Amino acid sequence: MQRASRIVQRGSTQRYSEALPLLRLPGDLVIVVRGVPRSIVIQCPEGCGEVISLNLDRRAGPAWQRFERRGSLTIYPSVWRETGCEAHFIVWNNIILWCDRADKPEWNSGMSCMRRMVSLDCSLIHAEPLRDSTLDHVDRSGYG
Repeated sequence: MQRASRIVQRGSTQRYSEALPLLRLPGDLVIVVRGVPRSIVIQCPEGCGEVISLNLDRRAGPAWQRFERRGSLTIYPSVWRETGCEAHFIVWNNIILWCDRADKPEWNSGMSCMRRMVSLDCSLIHAEPLRDSTLDHVDRSGYG
């Protein structure tokens, strides 16, 4: 299967097991919510067929942060699979930015509010808000 270039939100469920049947293609994503968002379940966008689960609940340990704006989803920090296909990617405004030498990041005009420097292997990622307050509420103390 081919790599996904975007994520597609397939809704939300209360349990991980309910999310799995909703994942059809690479990049499909479901949010598990029980009172508050608990996790993101995503069909690996690499196309390997694996399912990735990202914790959103800090009470359960290190957690990713999820930002939604105008129907677009951003996940912080990047997702890096250390096993299997070893995919490494960023989800920014529903776009999947691949962090490897095979693909150059595709910055579109929807992200023009940010000044960025990205090396091809994602060893350096720097984003600084200019006039946009999109990330003003990001907890920069870590995600653990």
